[in-house]
Amino acid sequence: MIVITKDIMQIAFPSASETTINKFIQPLNETIQKYKINIVYDICAFLAHVGHETGNLKRISENLNYSVDGLLKVFSKYFKTREEAQKYARQPIMIASRVYANRMGNSDEESGDGWKFRGRGLIQLTGKSNYQRFAKHVDMELEDVVSYLETAKGACISAGYYWSTHGCNGKTIIESTKIINGGTHGLEDRKQRHDRLLRNFSTAV
Repeated sequence: MIVITKDIMQIAFPSASETTINKFIQPLNETIQKYKINIVYDICAFLAHVGHETGNLKRISENLNYSVDGLLKVFSKYFKTREEAQKYARQPIMIASRVYANRMGNSDEESGDGWKFRGRGLIQLTGKSNYQRFAKHVDMELEDVVSYLETAKGACISAGYYWSTHGCNGKTIIESTKIINGGTHGLEDRKQRHDRLLRNFSTAV
């Protein structure tokens, strides 16, 4: 059985504090065992994506604190004019409620579902439908899952669940990036992380 050691954690998440590493090491090991992420290549890919997605375990909940320019660039589908974007800029609750409204199982903007079911976890789970499926998977109430995803264990388990249900084991880093990201955003960083882990894994276990 392959175990993620503290040395591997430090390679995977180079700017994470010792406190953060200690908090995540056990739930990450539980996760790779539970979801059979048990080949070195796949473990390294999983950790590389987690490192990129969370900024070295610093973000496990989507912020959405966008400026006017950020909204026009990232969410141009929902904000057509600068004036419109100015009404929402730097107001994460309003932004999430708008851009995630009426999709992924969420109700309309006024419901606030977009914010309540925003991206959470090490590989972000987003939208009410996805939360409901995960809640069933872990045998929890939907309301409890919201807070569970912001714990170290919940954030790790949800990432393993995502990895498993989307068939990421055995995929190249490019293929798994497209699955997780919907494109190739951050591919170079993900590849560098993966390569670094592969080079050092045998000496760090």
